[in-house]
Amino acid sequence: MLNRILCILLALSASLWAPAALASSPSEPAYKSQLQGCFETSRPTESMRNINAWLAAGQSKFPSYSNALSVSLNCMRSTCGSNNGLCCNTYASMFGLSGSEHSALFNQCMGR
Repeated sequence: MLNRILCILLALSASLWAPAALASSPSEPAYKSQLQGCFETSRPTESMRNINAWLAAGQSKFPSYSNALSVSLNCMRSTCGSNNGLCCNTYASMFGLSGSEHSALFNQCMGR
């Protein structure tokens, strides 16, 4: 009886955690759901692209762009861990970056 209860609890907890561990749809990049929390909910993720985009996005809960960026980067490191190229690629893409800017943020994420 105790084994059944434990199995049910394990299955229930797995069903609750699984959606958070996977992207919400096949068309969504891997890790996008998990990384969403690394950005302010009321502002587009692309507002972190640079200070001008950050200022243009309106009121922020952070006192400065550098503070917002630092919090976002720390959150990303906590989410991605180390050497997780897929997560780092998704994170850089959420900034709306391309080319060398994307590569620079990707390398920063990867700790290079």
